[in-house]
Amino acid sequence: MSGKRKTHIVHYVVSAALLIFVFLKIDNQVFVNELLRTNPAIVVFATIAILLQIVFLNYRWHMLLNTEGNEIPLKTSIFINLAGYFANVFFLTAIGGILAKSGLAIRNGLSFKHALLATLMDRFMTLTALVALTALCLPFLSHILSAKIANILILCVILFLVTSLVGFILVRYELFNRLWPQKIRAKLPLEELTRMARNIPFISKLTVLSLLAQIAFIAGVVILSLNTTSQASTFELLVLIPVLALVASLPISFGGWGVREGAFVYGLGLIGFSAESAFLLSVQIGIVTMIAPLIMGMPYILDKNWDFLSGKQKQA
Repeated sequence: MSGKRKTHIVHYVVSAALLIFVFLKIDNQVFVNELLRTNPAIVVFATIAILLQIVFLNYRWHMLLNTEGNEIPLKTSIFINLAGYFANVFFLTAIGGILAKSGLAIRNGLSFKHALLATLMDRFMTLTALVALTALCLPFLSHILSAKIANILILCVILFLVTSLVGFILVRYELFNRLWPQKIRAKLPLEELTRMARNIPFISKLTVLSLLAQIAFIAGVVILSLNTTSQASTFELLVLIPVLALVASLPISFGGWGVREGAFVYGLGLIGFSAESAFLLSVQIGIVTMIAPLIMGMPYILDKNWDFLSGKQKQA
């Protein structure tokens, strides 16, 4: 059995185990009652918020693909991004999404280095936005989180920010030339990354798009919370979601399933959500984040001239 297959099996097992564990902790009848209260209109509005998130992510991905003078059409960029999104949410976890996007980017003319850089920067900017929002929200969570959990989160945020700052300085001022041999530097997209790091307007646009994407996701969660019976403060929910999203983004499960449910049941329980309401909210988020990319990808499905395997238009 290959190492990749073993990793996938581990992710499936983790998701299944966590989902079963959380499901055993809730009252099935209460959960069904919560489910029957679901307002389809609320789900529609939440889906619109997630669609908006995907729009921001699509434009960020398009910018990353075209940093080195490439002219990949927006339609192609969106298709590649959605393909990675499907691989991430439906099948292969975050690593699968990275491989899918990199492979399609290469088939559309990008060099291996540029495709790798674009894909890794795409993931990094999402993580950066989540960490930044978590850092902003942590001061408002001191009365909710235990001291131990708060300290762990603070330490993780500081380590990430410091590491990112050091990495930015090393790349921007080409200090890596003194750290790595030429053979290693030749295999990495360091020159491309240096040009990107020196383009402050470009980095600023990426940051804004990343933050807007996560804000749209947070809006989607808040909208879906209207389908629960929780009386929790909207402000507490707003400041807690980035932390839960950061935890749920850990690449240890199948498309985030299980980890997200566990994080939501525990985290939202701290602000007054019942286990049933938190579990329902998490499941609805998972479903909406699968529906939204399908809606976004519908034009490609209906376009008979589109070659999904290569991401290129078929020749007439």
